[in-house]
Amino acid sequence: MTPITVIQTADMHGRLTLEIASRLAELKRGESALLFDCGDSLDLPNYLPLPRKPEVIAAMNAAGYDAMVLGNREYGWRRSTTAAKLAGLEFPVLCANIASGGAGSEILKPHVTLRLGECTVGVFGLSPNMAPSGSIAQRTSDVRFIDAEEAGRQAIADLRSESDIVIGLLHWGTNMEQQTRLVEKLPGLDLALAAHWHVTAGSLVQVGDVAVSRCACHARQAAILRRQPDGDWEQELVGLQ
Repeated sequence: MTPITVIQTADMHGRLTLEIASRLAELKRGESALLFDCGDSLDLPNYLPLPRKPEVIAAMNAAGYDAMVLGNREYGWRRSTTAAKLAGLEFPVLCANIASGGAGSEILKPHVTLRLGECTVGVFGLSPNMAPSGSIAQRTSDVRFIDAEEAGRQAIADLRSESDIVIGLLHWGTNMEQQTRLVEKLPGLDLALAAHWHVTAGSLVQVGDVAVSRCACHARQAAILRRQPDGDWEQELVGLQ
């Protein structure tokens, strides 16, 4: 298998500075890697668009992110609110389990394919359901979530035929058990980059055939994932502060 390297950050909550972004950009160049964020990168309230820190948007662009998944902090009560939160980002924001269509939907994509050397990488995102059935958000919002497991399986099916590897950016679950259950129901996934459940130190665990990577929250750490010729993944944790 062709070696490939990706870099993961997660749950930064507005703590990405231009200095840290420069460090990430340097890592990305040095590793010839793809750079992904697993959501809640912005320090914004759930549902609402303000206050917004333009310097965080600038720092993410300067770092050279290739994609991120929509976290609950990036989610807006309406599609136009989500669009306002994400305005200015220069890379795709992914969420496969939000129904398509409606005003502002162009800001989100279910998945993307990226080239890295000779490898085609398919990437999708899954986000927590912020408008569950019967909730005030569900009754008043124009955002509709669909089943995450079903959406993930569909995204993998869409990407599998055109991708050498498929990576899931999972902003999901409040503990390891919930994240593990989701991964177990996504056959065909090669690598899961997990977030939403904040951790103080990263880890790499195997769930069936899928490597699941986590890294520390609040921009303290990045995880470098390198796929070896035998298909296994190795993780290196790098301090950012």
